Amino acid sequence: MLCVVLVPAVLVVQYLAPTLFPLWTQGKIEFDPVLFALLSLAVLVYALVQPAIAVVNGNNLIREQVVISTIATVITVGAIYMLVPLMGVRGAALALLAGEASTLFLYVRAAKKWLASVVMHWPTSAFANASLSLVVAAAGMGSIIVFQKQAGVCLLLALITQVFILISYWSQLPSIAREAAAAQASRFLPRLLRKRRDKAVGGIS
Repeated sequence: MLCVVLVPAVLVVQYLAPTLFPLWTQGKIEFDPVLFALLSLAVLVYALVQPAIAVVNGNNLIREQVVISTIATVITVGAIYMLVPLMGVRGAALALLAGEASTLFLYVRAAKKWLASVVMHWPTSAFANASLSLVVAAAGMGSIIVFQKQAGVCLLLALITQVFILISYWSQLPSIAREAAAAQASRFLPRLLRKRRDKAVGGIS
């Protein structure tokens, strides 16, 4: 979801938002591209941490959950206290991003530790590719903000880069995971295309 849907979506929305946001708010609220980018990154970080959260929560690691929640809350509140007087609403968004980033780091560390205890491994390569998608999103949104006259080119370059990351991520998945993902994706194909695909597969077999 992060690589296929969320990262491309936030890049496209970041590009379109300066036009669509005034129409949506009828010009009553000024659009802040930096604020929007920070909030989008916080959402992406939250999505990236979900597998680690699933490992920790699924195995009832209560102590780890409490410690991580406490640390993340302290970091978020402390960052709000320091940044809001300096940066206003942007400071609050940056504090939220810092809290999500600390949650990501701590949950991944806890998940790796538990997996190692049961002689299992964290999918380092796949996670690195997913994390790289986050970097592409940050760089893409930043370039769209800074280079407004070339925003379309920045968007296109970011999306092309994301395609290469997605290809690399897909190649690292186990065959069973690729088959499951392909089966889920096929549900979104129009019925006519599904019939043609099934007919073609039947003809080959």
